[in-house]
Amino acid sequence: MLDELARWHQSLSPDAEVALIVARHAPYAGRQHHRVRISGVPLDGLLAGPAFDAAVFVRQLRSSSYLRPLPTGSCPLTRAIRFGGPMFGIFDAAEARTLERWAAAVAAGEPPGADLAACTAGDDDAAAWQRALASADPGDIVVAVPPALDERQFLYRLVNVERFPGVLAAAHTRVEQVLAQAEGMFELGAAGRHTDATWFDYSPAALRERVESIYWTKLVGPYRPLVDIPPRAEVINGQKRFALGNLVDGACTHRVGNTGRFHRPSDGPLFALYADEMGRGDVARNHLTLINQALASMGIHLPHLRSEEFRTQTELPGPTYPYATYQLGLALLPDSRYEEILGYHLGVEMFGLGELRLHETQKMRRHGFDTAYEDVHLSIDNISAGHTRQATDLIVAYLDHVGRTGGPAAVERAWRRVWRGYASFAFFVEPHLARRLLARRAAA
Repeated sequence: MLDELARWHQSLSPDAEVALIVARHAPYAGRQHHRVRISGVPLDGLLAGPAFDAAVFVRQLRSSSYLRPLPTGSCPLTRAIRFGGPMFGIFDAAEARTLERWAAAVAAGEPPGADLAACTAGDDDAAAWQRALASADPGDIVVAVPPALDERQFLYRLVNVERFPGVLAAAHTRVEQVLAQAEGMFELGAAGRHTDATWFDYSPAALRERVESIYWTKLVGPYRPLVDIPPRAEVINGQKRFALGNLVDGACTHRVGNTGRFHRPSDGPLFALYADEMGRGDVARNHLTLINQALASMGIHLPHLRSEEFRTQTELPGPTYPYATYQLGLALLPDSRYEEILGYHLGVEMFGLGELRLHETQKMRRHGFDTAYEDVHLSIDNISAGHTRQATDLIVAYLDHVGRTGGPAAVERAWRRVWRGYASFAFFVEPHLARRLLARRAAA
């Protein structure tokens, strides 16, 4: 093919060589040539016109004054491309030599040569390869849709996303699926045991009122100390059901602090909450340290979450995986699902309070298990100044920013997304409502 290409270049007439140079430079000529005229037409118009033909242009240039010999032996064209001329440096050295030879040949009376023909070097070979590849049917090649990942494989790839970047598409699909299902909680949410995702029109006061209502009626109001403490094995099994969710504690916000994400008024406070979850640099206070500490007190020693060994461990029950994989998938979309992360995060922070935590603390303490993980959430997630209050305030700050920059309609759109993020949290912690939603959808 290269030999064929070389022969094509060698066969070009001087006029065709110049036409090739003109065709290469014409798209970049700009509008600075309006004072230059060839056959009475401004040069910039000739070069920029939709019907531009390099071969026709070369014939016009041949008979123009720009190739008329000067007493110095050159011509206006070759003088313009030499050092000090207005076109010096436009053409590379080889192109300049070609133009010099061509101008001299025209001045010597050499007649026009063949026009520039299309280069077809390699076309026949390429067509043959294309036909061969299109008709090939190698026996050792199988084209198939990749099998669906089970939840353990899905989790393993999500926490090792640098090694499995292709998991991003699956994460996006899972997130969209859950969010679409969770919007049903807008109607059923009031029946939640720990949450209330019922829809309401947004205002800062309405959001704070809903948060306080959930706190008093769902989390704190129903609390009564346990009279009968379950057996040790039952308490351990209960902690195993919570463990995987606790091991991804704070994951939904961890990418908010990535480079370039600090332009919204909610970004700083949101990342500060994540920093709290991670112990603000003190490993002993990191929530993952605390949950592993609690599990160890029950004789549960898990491999690292990102390891192959964790993928195959059987300590934690399979039904708990979808909650973790959804949150990890959501975490991989810190820009496109920012509003949903804000709402989901509010649900996570509120879940650290009230009856459920108090009962778990009571049960674990009775059997001598470490309660630091439960205790710290009851403390830092408080509604007066802790994470629950801060999660509420940063939603208000974000929607205020949206209103100032996009107007009321933008606030309505953003609020719906925030609240469906909260609803997606409720979808997982209220399994009886989730089952009703899915059954209703299957029947529809």
